Amino acid sequence: MRGPASGLRAVIAVRGFALAIPRQRSRELARTFKFVRKKRGDRATGSQGLGRFGEAIFYLALLVIGTTALVLVVRSQIVPDWRVNQVYRQAEAKVVDKRVVEVEADEKPVMYRPEIRIDYRVEERPLSAWTYDNMDTAYAERDAAEAILDQFESNRSYYCWYDPAKPGDVVLVRGYRWWVWLALFLPATFMLVGLLGTGYALVQSRTSRERRSAFARQVAAGDLFESATAEPDEFPYIPGDEALKDSPGTTLAFRLPMETTPGMKLLGAIVFCLVWNGFVSIFLVIVIRSHLRSEPEWLLTLFMLPFVGAGAWLLYRAIRQLLITTGIGSTWLEISDHPLQPRREYEILLSQGGNLAIRRLDVFLLCQEKATYRQGTDTVTDTALVFRQPLLTRADIDVQTGLPYETRCTFEIPADAMHSFVSPNNSLNWMLSVQVEVARWPDFRRDFPVVVTPGKTPPSSAEPPSAAEPPSAAEPMSKAQVSLRLITDSRQYQPGETLAGEYFVDVMNPNDIRAVEVSVLWFTEGKGDEDLAVHFFQRQTNDDEHYVDLRATQHFTTVLPNSPLSYDGVLVRVRWCVRVRAFLPRGRELVAEEGFRLGEVPSARVVDEGRDTGDELDEVDMAEEQIADG
Repeated sequence: MRGPASGLRAVIAVRGFALAIPRQRSRELARTFKFVRKKRGDRATGSQGLGRFGEAIFYLALLVIGTTALVLVVRSQIVPDWRVNQVYRQAEAKVVDKRVVEVEADEKPVMYRPEIRIDYRVEERPLSAWTYDNMDTAYAERDAAEAILDQFESNRSYYCWYDPAKPGDVVLVRGYRWWVWLALFLPATFMLVGLLGTGYALVQSRTSRERRSAFARQVAAGDLFESATAEPDEFPYIPGDEALKDSPGTTLAFRLPMETTPGMKLLGAIVFCLVWNGFVSIFLVIVIRSHLRSEPEWLLTLFMLPFVGAGAWLLYRAIRQLLITTGIGSTWLEISDHPLQPRREYEILLSQGGNLAIRRLDVFLLCQEKATYRQGTDTVTDTALVFRQPLLTRADIDVQTGLPYETRCTFEIPADAMHSFVSPNNSLNWMLSVQVEVARWPDFRRDFPVVVTPGKTPPSSAEPPSAAEPPSAAEPMSKAQVSLRLITDSRQYQPGETLAGEYFVDVMNPNDIRAVEVSVLWFTEGKGDEDLAVHFFQRQTNDDEHYVDLRATQHFTTVLPNSPLSYDGVLVRVRWCVRVRAFLPRGRELVAEEGFRLGEVPSARVVDEGRDTGDELDEVDMAEEQIADG
């Protein structure tokens, strides 16, 4: 194990050494589409490039539909109203006649349009027209149209408004219709969503994932205009424990909340049971009536059997949860300190209320991996138990009403344990699990989440050594590439150590390099969809006023964070690497990547979720006796 005093550990690439580095991975990428990106077991995930292309097409379609609909609404509704109110000129008209016109359309009910015949003069020229408004409004009821005509008396003068460019277009009423403006909302929403989505897809297609991750981290940390090298949290990507420390304990420091309260479990079980059996009962009534009429629907009967069985099982689960919630008292778990760290001892106090005859009570320390991935249109979540340590076992306990049973024990987090970890699609969750077997009553389990952080490692005080000068430039390689290497052969680092590096891009023409990005990042592998986050990001470009020959050796340094540590799990794996990405003309990219490990967490394996064997119980008893003797 190498401590933080070892200081500087890594450098990326010097000219002339690229071909002698077997661990280096350098590749040239063109922005083309791959239909399959990676395999997850027997299942292949879709290409990210193809997914972004489909997303861009979807948003572009929304933009086109929204824009087209908006233009149609404006031209057919908004513009005519505006012209009547702003362009048309006023004149005096005399009502000559009135009528209701029946408007018939194919396969539509008859509508009724009021029309009024008026005589008016435009520049001393007499004109006559049938009119009412500019939209030829029709009504579903004839009485409504006649009510409009009743507002105008024959042989009486009223004001009218005519189009100066076409005097034959005249109206007796004008104004703005409020519902027209509401009609703009839907197409405007489509256009706005399509515009923002298309812009987002365009930015994604022209921006590397590392750069987007660095920008998102800056926004989340509130340092958008600061350097991208500062980590806002002491333990990034570890869930906060504020909600776990809201309630102080009566004896120990904190009372831990349950993952899901019995009341919420009962509510969910009842609601699901009622909804499912409500739909099933509709078809069940049809089946029963068919049999009572001696005209049985056998196909529907056979089809309903599995649904009725599922409904019966849901009813059993709801009744079982009702018995657990109402017949079993509260379970309290207090802990001496939080969050938890390896190699430190913690005490817990368990309090179980109710009126129970407990056959067996166990408390376990558990660690569970969780991986979420998309399969078609479904989102699937898989879990795997990778750590299980029995902490306490009691048998044959009588709990009396008003006298809760209390017991204590101490435990330690293993020195090489992986800390808690959370990302959008992958997580590692620690919990204290209380599992109880009750005589003549349903058994129950109650889990209490806890947060485990890595042991704090003081940062290295050693100055990073200066890198050796690169040898004289050799003849340019015939194929453009990014060269990189690490100074030491070791790929093992500790939190707080300094990672320094240098890299260069080997191309014939320096103007072919549009930009170069270097990132120190972690990403996940395994069953869940990939998550990625950048710890350090640096971008160099020649777009500004100061010209930089990006073929020359470039340097960077960063202090490695406390978390997440490298991890090889069952469903979740966390990888660290340094990645250099060079952008060339016509959308081409050069990528070089060098992996390393952060921390020394051993590989995980699936453990049995069943109860302890006799040997394990003996070990628990011996540990408790040693604690009591100590």
